[in-house]
Amino acid sequence: MCDRRPLVLHKSLRLPARARQQSSRTLTAFGVLATTPLFAACAPQASPATSSAPPPPAVAVSVALARHGPIQQRLTYSGDLVAARQITVLPKVSGQIQDLPVGLGSPVKAGDVLATLDPRTTQTQVQQAQAGLVQAQAKLTSMQAGPRQEDVAAANATLAIQQAKLTSMQAQGRAEDFASAQSALQMQQSKARPHAARWPH
Repeated sequence: MCDRRPLVLHKSLRLPARARQQSSRTLTAFGVLATTPLFAACAPQASPATSSAPPPPAVAVSVALARHGPIQQRLTYSGDLVAARQITVLPKVSGQIQDLPVGLGSPVKAGDVLATLDPRTTQTQVQQAQAGLVQAQAKLTSMQAGPRQEDVAAANATLAIQQAKLTSMQAQGRAEDFASAQSALQMQQSKARPHAARWPH
């Protein structure tokens, strides 16, 4: 805003009459020169020509309030997932797995069942072992009871035959036949002696 009020000198700045006349001329010339730029600056400026083009449409924008909060950043990497420790579990018996109570990555502790084997194969093996045990027990009982009567009778009959053969060989006088018969008799006697010792008369 331009100030068009006249310049007024303060009383303390007044000069003598002669000096005032010279100063008045100087001030008049200075005032004309000083006010010329002021009038030029205060002159109304010509408004620019208005454009006939319509203003561009307003762009809709979303507004959000600024606030403090954590910044999340997700990073994706590829790799292999391995356990910190590995333990090899070996079953005491072999067989076909029937059930797996735990899966891959499941937490386990001592005493947990990891796998169940098919019991049919094991049951067959147990039945076979039981049958063998029964046979062994029967054989043991038979040996503890001593020889059977028919076994003793058969051994005595064979012994009698060998004795008769030996007597016949001795009567004929052939040395080689006598030696062979005597050897067979001694062998038969060694077989029959344990049965006779254990069989009560």
